[in-house]
Amino acid sequence: MRCTIAILGAAVACAPTLCTGIAPAQDAWLSDHAARITSINPDEPDSADLDAVVAAIGSRRIVVLAERTPGDGAVLWAKSRLARKLINEAGFSVIAFEAGLYDCRAMNTQFAAGTDYSAAAPIGLDPQWSSSGFMLTLFRDVWTSYFKPTPIQVCGFDQRFSGRRTSRQLPRELLDYLGSIDPHPLDKAQRRHHLTVLERLIQAVEQADDNAIVQSWEDLHHLLSLLKKHESALVHARGRNDFEFWKRILEDAIANAERTMPFDVDYPGLSDDNARQERMSEHLAFLANQIYPDQRIIVWCSALTAMADAATVRVEPNQQLIDGYTPAGTRWRTTFGDELYVIAFDVGQGNCELIREGPLPAPAVEPGSLEEHLQTIDWPFLFIPFADDSPEWLRQSIPGNLLGLNPVLARRQLLEDLQFVSAVWPAQFDAVFFIRRSFPNHWEARPPDDAVHTVILE
Repeated sequence: MRCTIAILGAAVACAPTLCTGIAPAQDAWLSDHAARITSINPDEPDSADLDAVVAAIGSRRIVVLAERTPGDGAVLWAKSRLARKLINEAGFSVIAFEAGLYDCRAMNTQFAAGTDYSAAAPIGLDPQWSSSGFMLTLFRDVWTSYFKPTPIQVCGFDQRFSGRRTSRQLPRELLDYLGSIDPHPLDKAQRRHHLTVLERLIQAVEQADDNAIVQSWEDLHHLLSLLKKHESALVHARGRNDFEFWKRILEDAIANAERTMPFDVDYPGLSDDNARQERMSEHLAFLANQIYPDQRIIVWCSALTAMADAATVRVEPNQQLIDGYTPAGTRWRTTFGDELYVIAFDVGQGNCELIREGPLPAPAVEPGSLEEHLQTIDWPFLFIPFADDSPEWLRQSIPGNLLGLNPVLARRQLLEDLQFVSAVWPAQFDAVFFIRRSFPNHWEARPPDDAVHTVILE
Protein backbone atom coordinates (compact mmCIF):
# COMPACT_ATOMS: atom_id res chain seq x y z
CA MET A 1 0.00 0.00 0.00
CA ARG A 2 1.25 3.49 -0.78
CA CYS A 3 0.04 6.58 0.97
CA THR A 4 0.34 10.28 0.34
CA ILE A 5 -0.16 13.16 2.71
CA ALA A 6 -1.96 16.18 1.34
CA ILE A 7 -0.39 19.43 2.52
CA LEU A 8 -2.58 22.36 1.51
CA GLY A 9 -3.26 21.14 -1.99
CA ALA A 10 0.15 19.57 -2.56
CA ALA A 11 0.82 15.88 -2.06
CA VAL A 12 4.10 14.22 -1.17
CA ALA A 13 4.94 10.53 -1.21
CA CYS A 14 5.77 8.82 2.04
CA ALA A 15 7.15 5.48 3.08
CA PRO A 16 4.77 2.64 3.98
CA THR A 17 5.87 2.75 7.62
CA LEU A 18 3.97 6.04 8.05
CA CYS A 19 0.77 4.17 7.31
CA THR A 20 1.46 1.17 9.56
CA GLY A 21 3.66 2.41 12.40
CA ILE A 22 5.33 -0.12 14.72
CA ALA A 23 4.64 0.62 18.40
CA PRO A 24 6.86 -0.68 21.20
CA ALA A 25 5.52 -3.64 23.13
CA GLN A 26 4.17 -1.45 25.95
CA ASP A 27 2.16 0.56 23.42
CA ALA A 28 0.72 -2.40 21.52
CA TRP A 29 -2.68 -1.82 23.14
CA LEU A 30 -2.80 1.75 21.84
CA SER A 31 -1.82 0.67 18.35
CA ASP A 32 -4.46 -2.07 18.33
CA HIS A 33 -7.24 0.19 19.65
CA ALA A 34 -6.43 3.38 17.74
CA ALA A 35 -8.60 4.30 14.77
CA ARG A 36 -6.47 5.99 12.10
CA ILE A 37 -8.36 9.17 11.13
CA THR A 38 -7.50 10.36 7.63
CA SER A 39 -8.56 14.01 7.81
CA ILE A 40 -9.47 16.90 10.08
CA ASN A 41 -10.81 19.01 7.19
CA PRO A 42 -14.64 19.23 7.37
CA ASP A 43 -14.85 19.55 3.58
CA GLU A 44 -13.24 16.15 3.01
CA PRO A 45 -16.11 14.36 1.19
CA ASP A 46 -15.51 10.83 2.55
CA SER A 47 -16.13 10.58 6.29
CA ALA A 48 -15.92 6.81 6.61
CA ASP A 49 -12.76 7.15 8.70
CA LEU A 50 -14.95 8.60 11.49
CA ASP A 51 -17.18 5.51 11.61
CA ALA A 52 -15.11 4.19 14.51
CA VAL A 53 -15.91 7.34 16.51
CA VAL A 54 -19.63 6.99 15.85
CA ALA A 55 -19.48 3.30 16.83
CA ALA A 56 -17.73 4.14 20.11
CA ILE A 57 -20.40 6.73 20.94
CA GLY A 58 -23.13 4.24 20.23
CA SER A 59 -26.59 5.29 21.41
CA ARG A 60 -25.42 7.85 23.96
CA ARG A 61 -27.50 10.99 23.76
CA ILE A 62 -24.98 13.61 24.89
CA VAL A 63 -21.50 13.75 23.37
CA VAL A 64 -18.97 16.24 24.72
CA LEU A 65 -16.20 17.50 22.42
CA ALA A 66 -13.65 18.93 24.86
CA GLU A 67 -10.84 21.18 23.63
CA ARG A 68 -7.61 22.29 25.31
CA THR A 69 -7.93 25.87 24.11
CA PRO A 70 -9.88 27.82 21.46
CA GLY A 71 -6.49 28.96 20.17
CA ASP A 72 -5.95 25.56 18.54
CA GLY A 73 -7.13 25.79 14.94
CA ALA A 74 -6.47 22.13 14.15
CA VAL A 75 -8.71 20.99 17.01
CA LEU A 76 -11.52 23.39 16.02
CA TRP A 77 -11.36 22.01 12.49
CA ALA A 78 -11.41 18.40 13.71
CA LYS A 79 -14.33 19.10 16.06
CA SER A 80 -16.28 20.74 13.23
CA ARG A 81 -15.72 17.72 11.00
CA LEU A 82 -16.83 15.29 13.69
CA ALA A 83 -19.88 17.44 14.50
CA ARG A 84 -20.89 17.33 10.82
CA LYS A 85 -20.60 13.53 10.87
CA LEU A 86 -22.69 13.21 14.02
CA ILE A 87 -25.38 15.52 12.63
CA ASN A 88 -25.54 13.98 9.17
CA GLU A 89 -25.28 10.31 10.10
CA ALA A 90 -25.98 9.81 13.81
CA GLY A 91 -29.09 11.91 14.41
CA PHE A 92 -27.61 14.70 16.51
CA SER A 93 -29.61 17.91 16.16
CA VAL A 94 -28.52 20.25 19.00
CA ILE A 95 -25.16 21.94 19.64
CA ALA A 96 -24.71 23.27 23.19
CA PHE A 97 -21.81 25.71 23.53
CA GLU A 98 -19.92 26.78 26.64
CA ALA A 99 -21.32 30.25 26.02
CA GLY A 100 -24.08 32.43 27.44
CA LEU A 101 -27.52 30.89 27.99
CA TYR A 102 -29.12 34.12 26.78
CA ASP A 103 -26.62 34.85 24.02
CA CYS A 104 -26.90 31.49 22.31
CA ARG A 105 -30.69 31.61 22.57
CA ALA A 106 -30.56 34.94 20.70
CA MET A 107 -28.12 33.41 18.19
CA ASN A 108 -30.46 30.48 17.60
CA THR A 109 -33.31 32.91 16.91
CA GLN A 110 -31.17 34.66 14.29
CA PHE A 111 -30.22 31.40 12.59
CA ALA A 112 -33.90 30.40 12.51
CA ALA A 113 -34.77 33.78 10.97
CA GLY A 114 -32.30 33.20 8.14
CA THR A 115 -29.67 35.69 9.29
CA ASP A 116 -26.33 35.03 7.62
CA TYR A 117 -24.08 32.90 9.81
CA SER A 118 -21.32 35.52 9.75
CA ALA A 119 -23.73 37.88 11.54
CA ALA A 120 -25.57 35.30 13.65
CA ALA A 121 -22.57 33.56 15.29
CA PRO A 122 -21.11 36.69 16.99
CA ILE A 123 -24.46 37.30 18.70
CA GLY A 124 -23.88 34.20 20.80
CA LEU A 125 -20.23 33.22 20.85
CA ASP A 126 -16.83 34.47 21.96
CA PRO A 127 -14.76 35.82 19.02
CA GLN A 128 -12.34 32.88 19.29
CA TRP A 129 -15.18 30.69 18.03
CA SER A 130 -17.43 33.11 16.14
CA SER A 131 -14.53 34.64 14.16
CA SER A 132 -12.64 31.40 13.54
CA GLY A 133 -12.34 30.32 9.94
CA PHE A 134 -12.01 26.75 11.21
CA MET A 135 -15.60 26.86 12.49
CA LEU A 136 -17.22 28.44 9.43
CA THR A 137 -18.24 25.05 8.08
CA LEU A 138 -20.11 24.33 11.31
CA PHE A 139 -21.93 27.67 11.22
CA ARG A 140 -22.77 27.18 7.54
CA ASP A 141 -24.23 23.76 8.34
CA VAL A 142 -26.43 25.29 11.06
CA TRP A 143 -27.61 28.04 8.71
CA THR A 144 -28.43 25.71 5.80
CA SER A 145 -30.16 23.22 8.11
CA TYR A 146 -33.18 25.54 8.17
CA PHE A 147 -33.80 24.59 4.55
CA LYS A 148 -34.14 20.95 5.66
CA PRO A 149 -36.80 19.04 7.62
CA THR A 150 -34.72 18.93 10.85
CA PRO A 151 -32.91 22.18 11.62
CA ILE A 152 -29.90 22.23 13.93
CA GLN A 153 -30.63 24.02 17.21
CA VAL A 154 -27.88 25.92 19.00
CA CYS A 155 -27.90 26.80 22.69
CA GLY A 156 -25.53 27.84 25.46
CA PHE A 157 -25.10 26.73 29.08
CA ASP A 158 -22.68 29.31 30.52
CA GLN A 159 -23.79 31.92 33.06
CA ARG A 160 -21.31 34.42 31.63
CA PHE A 161 -22.52 36.55 28.75
CA SER A 162 -20.64 35.95 25.51
CA GLY A 163 -22.36 37.86 22.68
CA ARG A 164 -21.28 41.18 21.27
CA ARG A 165 -24.74 42.83 21.48
CA THR A 166 -25.98 41.39 24.76
CA SER A 167 -25.74 44.53 26.93
CA ARG A 168 -28.16 46.37 24.64
CA GLN A 169 -30.27 43.50 23.37
CA LEU A 170 -30.99 41.55 26.56
CA PRO A 171 -32.80 44.31 28.55
CA ARG A 172 -34.90 45.21 25.53
CA GLU A 173 -36.05 41.63 25.03
CA LEU A 174 -36.71 41.22 28.74
CA LEU A 175 -38.90 44.32 28.83
CA ASP A 176 -40.77 43.03 25.79
CA TYR A 177 -41.27 39.73 27.60
CA LEU A 178 -42.65 41.48 30.68
CA GLY A 179 -44.89 43.42 28.32
CA SER A 180 -46.63 40.21 27.28
CA ILE A 181 -48.95 40.78 30.24
CA ASP A 182 -51.28 43.78 30.49
CA PRO A 183 -50.73 46.22 32.03
CA HIS A 184 -46.93 46.28 31.76
CA PRO A 185 -45.41 45.83 35.26
CA LEU A 186 -43.17 48.88 34.69
CA ASP A 187 -44.17 52.40 33.71
CA LYS A 188 -42.39 54.24 30.88
CA ALA A 189 -39.83 55.91 33.14
CA GLN A 190 -38.94 52.60 34.79
CA ARG A 191 -38.65 50.88 31.42
CA ARG A 192 -36.34 53.62 30.17
CA HIS A 193 -34.18 53.22 33.28
CA HIS A 194 -33.94 49.44 33.09
CA LEU A 195 -33.23 49.50 29.36
CA THR A 196 -29.63 50.52 30.10
CA VAL A 197 -29.00 48.39 33.18
CA LEU A 198 -26.27 46.23 31.63
CA GLU A 199 -24.61 49.11 29.80
CA ARG A 200 -24.48 51.04 33.07
CA LEU A 201 -22.98 48.02 34.80
CA ILE A 202 -20.23 47.70 32.18
CA GLN A 203 -19.45 51.40 32.44
CA ALA A 204 -19.35 51.20 36.24
CA VAL A 205 -16.89 48.29 36.13
CA GLU A 206 -14.65 50.14 33.66
CA GLN A 207 -14.65 53.20 35.93
CA ALA A 208 -14.32 51.15 39.15
CA ASP A 209 -17.45 52.90 40.44
CA ASP A 210 -18.52 50.57 43.27
CA ASN A 211 -21.71 52.50 44.04
CA ALA A 212 -22.87 52.32 40.42
CA ILE A 213 -22.11 48.58 40.33
CA VAL A 214 -24.28 48.02 43.39
CA GLN A 215 -27.07 50.15 41.86
CA SER A 216 -27.08 48.01 38.70
CA TRP A 217 -27.09 44.88 40.85
CA GLU A 218 -30.12 46.19 42.74
CA ASP A 219 -31.89 47.01 39.45
CA LEU A 220 -31.33 43.43 38.27
CA HIS A 221 -32.74 42.11 41.54
CA HIS A 222 -35.79 44.35 41.04
CA LEU A 223 -36.36 42.85 37.58
CA LEU A 224 -36.06 39.32 38.96
CA SER A 225 -38.55 40.07 41.75
CA LEU A 226 -41.01 41.41 39.15
CA LEU A 227 -40.57 38.28 37.08
CA LYS A 228 -41.31 36.04 40.05
CA LYS A 229 -44.25 38.18 41.18
CA HIS A 230 -45.95 37.80 37.79
CA GLU A 231 -44.95 34.17 37.22
CA SER A 232 -48.48 32.83 36.72
CA ALA A 233 -49.46 35.51 34.21
CA LEU A 234 -46.18 35.20 32.28
CA VAL A 235 -46.40 31.41 32.12
CA HIS A 236 -49.99 31.70 30.91
CA ALA A 237 -48.98 34.23 28.23
CA ARG A 238 -45.70 32.72 26.99
CA GLY A 239 -45.35 29.23 28.44
CA ARG A 240 -43.29 27.62 31.19
CA ASN A 241 -40.08 27.27 29.17
CA ASP A 242 -39.86 30.98 28.32
CA PHE A 243 -40.34 31.85 31.98
CA GLU A 244 -37.64 29.41 33.06
CA PHE A 245 -35.23 30.85 30.48
CA TRP A 246 -35.73 34.42 31.66
CA LYS A 247 -35.52 33.50 35.33
CA ARG A 248 -32.18 31.78 34.73
CA ILE A 249 -30.92 34.63 32.56
CA LEU A 250 -31.64 37.23 35.25
CA GLU A 251 -30.08 35.05 37.94
CA ASP A 252 -26.99 34.79 35.75
CA ALA A 253 -26.88 38.56 35.26
CA ILE A 254 -27.01 39.05 39.04
CA ALA A 255 -24.21 36.49 39.59
CA ASN A 256 -22.09 38.18 36.92
CA ALA A 257 -22.62 41.54 38.61
CA GLU A 258 -21.59 40.08 41.97
CA ARG A 259 -18.32 38.87 40.46
CA THR A 260 -17.43 42.50 39.70
CA MET A 261 -17.99 43.73 43.26
CA PRO A 262 -14.95 44.64 45.37
CA PHE A 263 -15.70 42.06 48.07
CA ASP A 264 -15.62 39.24 45.50
CA VAL A 265 -11.92 38.30 45.54
CA ASP A 266 -10.36 36.53 42.57
CA TYR A 267 -8.23 33.75 44.04
CA PRO A 268 -5.25 32.59 41.97
CA GLY A 269 -6.67 29.20 41.09
CA LEU A 270 -9.46 27.35 39.35
CA SER A 271 -11.64 26.91 42.44
CA ASP A 272 -12.84 30.52 42.09
CA ASP A 273 -14.75 29.23 39.07
CA ASN A 274 -16.73 26.62 41.04
CA ALA A 275 -19.97 28.62 41.22
CA ARG A 276 -19.93 29.08 37.46
CA GLN A 277 -19.15 25.39 36.92
CA GLU A 278 -22.11 24.40 39.09
CA ARG A 279 -24.36 26.76 37.18
CA MET A 280 -23.19 25.32 33.85
CA SER A 281 -24.03 21.83 35.06
CA GLU A 282 -27.53 23.00 35.99
CA HIS A 283 -28.05 24.82 32.69
CA LEU A 284 -27.05 21.82 30.57
CA ALA A 285 -29.40 19.58 32.56
CA PHE A 286 -32.21 22.11 32.02
CA LEU A 287 -31.54 22.24 28.27
CA ALA A 288 -31.16 18.49 27.84
CA ASN A 289 -34.11 17.41 29.99
CA GLN A 290 -36.61 20.24 29.58
CA ILE A 291 -35.92 22.06 26.31
CA TYR A 292 -34.52 19.26 24.12
CA PRO A 293 -35.61 16.07 25.94
CA ASP A 294 -35.83 13.82 22.89
CA GLN A 295 -32.84 15.09 20.92
CA ARG A 296 -29.19 14.08 20.73
CA ILE A 297 -26.85 16.87 21.83
CA ILE A 298 -23.27 17.80 20.96
CA VAL A 299 -21.59 19.75 23.78
CA TRP A 300 -18.81 22.11 22.65
CA CYS A 301 -16.64 23.10 25.61
CA SER A 302 -13.24 23.16 27.28
CA ALA A 303 -11.55 20.11 28.73
CA LEU A 304 -11.29 21.80 32.12
CA THR A 305 -15.08 22.05 32.15
CA ALA A 306 -15.67 18.49 30.90
CA MET A 307 -13.17 16.55 33.05
CA ALA A 308 -14.58 14.05 35.53
CA ASP A 309 -12.62 14.55 38.75
CA ALA A 310 -10.19 17.39 39.39
CA ALA A 311 -9.35 16.02 42.85
CA THR A 312 -7.28 13.21 41.30
CA VAL A 313 -5.24 15.51 39.03
CA ARG A 314 -1.69 16.41 40.02
CA VAL A 315 -0.18 19.77 39.01
CA GLU A 316 3.49 20.64 39.42
CA PRO A 317 4.86 22.90 40.76
CA ASN A 318 1.63 24.58 41.94
CA GLN A 319 -0.95 22.02 43.05
CA GLN A 320 -3.00 24.81 44.66
CA LEU A 321 -4.00 25.96 41.17
CA ILE A 322 -6.42 23.04 40.92
CA ASP A 323 -7.06 22.15 44.56
CA GLY A 324 -10.74 22.49 45.44
CA TYR A 325 -11.85 22.82 41.83
CA THR A 326 -15.13 21.05 40.93
CA PRO A 327 -15.81 21.08 37.18
CA ALA A 328 -19.23 20.86 35.57
CA GLY A 329 -18.19 17.49 34.15
CA THR A 330 -18.24 15.94 37.62
CA ARG A 331 -21.95 16.73 37.99
CA TRP A 332 -22.74 15.86 34.36
CA ARG A 333 -21.65 12.30 35.02
CA THR A 334 -24.05 12.07 37.95
CA THR A 335 -26.89 13.76 36.06
CA PHE A 336 -26.61 11.98 32.72
CA GLY A 337 -24.92 8.69 33.64
CA ASP A 338 -24.60 6.33 30.70
CA GLU A 339 -26.13 8.91 28.34
CA LEU A 340 -22.87 10.89 28.41
CA TYR A 341 -19.73 10.33 26.30
CA VAL A 342 -16.75 12.69 26.62
CA ILE A 343 -14.03 12.97 23.96
CA ALA A 344 -10.92 14.99 24.84
CA PHE A 345 -9.00 16.50 21.94
CA ASP A 346 -5.25 16.35 22.50
CA VAL A 347 -2.20 17.51 20.55
CA GLY A 348 1.42 16.50 20.60
CA GLN A 349 3.28 19.51 19.31
CA GLY A 350 2.68 22.73 17.39
CA ASN A 351 1.54 26.25 18.08
CA CYS A 352 -1.73 27.73 19.26
CA GLU A 353 -2.78 31.36 19.09
CA LEU A 354 -5.87 33.34 19.99
CA ILE A 355 -7.36 35.58 17.30
CA ARG A 356 -6.25 39.16 17.92
CA GLU A 357 -4.81 38.15 21.31
CA GLY A 358 -1.55 36.47 20.40
CA PRO A 359 0.27 33.16 20.96
CA LEU A 360 -0.27 30.78 23.87
CA PRO A 361 2.20 28.37 25.49
CA ALA A 362 2.97 25.49 23.13
CA PRO A 363 2.40 21.90 24.29
CA ALA A 364 5.43 19.81 25.17
CA VAL A 365 5.74 16.05 24.89
CA GLU A 366 7.01 15.02 28.31
CA PRO A 367 8.79 11.72 28.94
CA GLY A 368 6.25 9.05 29.78
CA SER A 369 3.31 11.27 28.78
CA LEU A 370 0.21 10.13 26.97
CA GLU A 371 1.38 12.15 23.96
CA GLU A 372 4.73 10.33 23.89
CA HIS A 373 2.94 7.00 23.82
CA LEU A 374 0.53 8.16 21.12
CA GLN A 375 3.38 9.40 18.96
CA THR A 376 4.78 5.87 18.76
CA ILE A 377 1.93 5.32 16.30
CA ASP A 378 3.19 6.98 13.14
CA TRP A 379 -0.05 8.55 12.02
CA PRO A 380 -1.16 12.21 12.20
CA PHE A 381 -4.70 11.76 13.61
CA LEU A 382 -5.88 9.06 16.02
CA PHE A 383 -9.03 8.21 17.94
CA ILE A 384 -8.61 5.98 20.98
CA PRO A 385 -11.62 4.94 23.05
CA PHE A 386 -10.49 4.02 26.54
CA ALA A 387 -11.64 0.59 27.68
CA ASP A 388 -11.73 -1.69 30.70
CA ASP A 389 -8.88 -3.76 29.26
CA SER A 390 -6.51 -0.80 29.01
CA PRO A 391 -2.93 -1.64 30.04
CA GLU A 392 -1.61 -1.10 33.55
CA TRP A 393 0.49 1.95 32.61
CA LEU A 394 -2.61 3.69 31.21
CA ARG A 395 -4.52 3.08 34.44
CA GLN A 396 -1.89 4.99 36.40
CA SER A 397 -1.27 8.72 36.66
CA ILE A 398 0.89 9.89 33.75
CA PRO A 399 1.66 13.34 32.28
CA GLY A 400 -0.55 14.77 29.55
CA ASN A 401 -1.68 17.94 27.78
CA LEU A 402 -5.39 17.14 27.56
CA LEU A 403 -6.55 19.79 30.04
CA GLY A 404 -4.73 22.68 28.37
CA LEU A 405 -3.98 24.16 31.78
CA ASN A 406 -1.10 26.33 30.61
CA PRO A 407 -3.09 28.08 27.84
CA VAL A 408 -5.97 28.66 30.27
CA LEU A 409 -3.69 30.14 32.93
CA ALA A 410 -1.98 32.32 30.33
CA ARG A 411 -5.31 33.72 29.16
CA ARG A 412 -6.32 34.43 32.76
CA GLN A 413 -2.92 36.08 33.34
CA LEU A 414 -2.11 33.60 36.10
CA LEU A 415 0.82 31.90 34.37
CA GLU A 416 4.25 32.56 35.83
CA ASP A 417 5.83 29.13 35.31
CA LEU A 418 4.73 26.25 33.13
CA GLN A 419 2.59 23.72 34.99
CA PHE A 420 2.95 19.98 34.40
CA VAL A 421 -0.24 17.97 34.72
CA SER A 422 -0.61 14.25 35.47
CA ALA A 423 -3.77 12.18 35.72
CA VAL A 424 -5.31 8.78 35.10
CA TRP A 425 -6.73 9.91 31.77
CA PRO A 426 -9.29 7.09 31.26
CA ALA A 427 -10.81 8.20 34.58
CA GLN A 428 -11.23 11.74 33.23
CA PHE A 429 -12.49 11.12 29.68
CA ASP A 430 -14.07 8.32 27.66
CA ALA A 431 -11.81 8.75 24.65
CA VAL A 432 -9.04 10.88 23.21
CA PHE A 433 -8.83 12.34 19.70
CA PHE A 434 -5.11 12.94 19.10
CA ILE A 435 -3.63 15.38 16.59
CA ARG A 436 0.12 15.01 16.20
CA ARG A 437 0.82 18.64 15.30
CA SER A 438 -1.48 21.57 15.88
CA PHE A 439 -1.65 25.00 14.25
CA PRO A 440 -3.02 28.36 15.42
CA ASN A 441 -6.61 29.55 15.26
CA HIS A 442 -7.17 32.12 12.50
CA TRP A 443 -10.05 34.10 11.08
CA GLU A 444 -9.51 32.22 7.80
CA ALA A 445 -9.46 28.42 7.47
CA ARG A 446 -5.82 28.67 6.47
CA PRO A 447 -3.43 26.19 8.09
CA PRO A 448 0.31 26.81 7.72
CA ASP A 449 1.86 25.66 4.48
CA ASP A 450 3.52 22.66 6.13
CA ALA A 451 0.46 21.58 8.10
CA VAL A 452 -0.93 18.09 7.50
CA HIS A 453 -4.71 18.03 7.31
CA THR A 454 -5.55 15.00 5.13
CA VAL A 455 -4.04 11.60 4.46
CA ILE A 456 -4.86 10.20 1.03
CA LEU A 457 -4.62 6.41 0.74
CA GLU A 458 -3.95 4.86 -2.64
